Order: sequence, then structure tokens, then C-alpha cells
Amino acid sequence: MFVCYANEDSDAVFREIAWLNDYGVNVWYDEGIGPGPEWREELASAIPGCTRMLFFVTPRSVVSEHCRRELNFAQEEIREVVAVHLEPTDMPAVHGGEDPTLRWVPVSGGGVAKATG
Repeated sequence: MFVCYANEDSDAVFREIAWLNDYGVNVWYDEGIGPGPEWREELASAIPGCTRMLFFVTPRSVVSEHCRRELNFAQEEIREVVAVHLEPTDMPAVHGGEDPTLRWVPVSGGGVAKATG
């Protein structure tokens, strides 16, 4: 499972990732990857290899250019995107629409199990 989030939200997101790992979910996120070409190459191989993407929704992630690129790439690869709402957030139209690969699940703290299972 590929994790898409805004870096400013890493504390909250890492708590959710730890919870998922405790339940045996294989999670990929960008920890330890430097910016630049290496980061893009890692993403280019990680997203096609995932079964779905978790998009952690906050006011910061919906305006993040990096998150937008990751979401677009996941959609091009026909990956299901599950949005986990960490905070109440107005969703820009570019992230929702009628795309069948997107599943918007309003949850908060510890709600990943409801979103994915």
C-alpha cells in the first residue's frame, strides 16, 4: 500500500502507518529518500507495485503539488485511492470527481481499518 501525504503532516501519518504495520499491512512511504531524481525514481517504481494508495487528507495535502502528482500517477496506473481524512478539509474538484478508482472515506484517527477493510 502506497502512502501519499503532506510532509507537514508526518507525525499524524506516521502514527497511522505504525498502526497499519502492527496489523501486518505492507506500507510504502518516502522515509529516507532525498529530494531530486532519486525520489522520482522511487515513486515511479513504488506506485505501479502497489495495490492501492492511501491519501491522507488535510488542508496541506490537498494543495501539495507532490501529492497531486502522486495521485495523478496512481490514477494513470489504475490504482484504487482511499482517502483518509485526518482533518476536516475542503476537497478541490481535481481530487474527487466521478473517477471509479477514487474512494473518499471520511475518517479520523485510527480509522484506517474502516477505510481499508
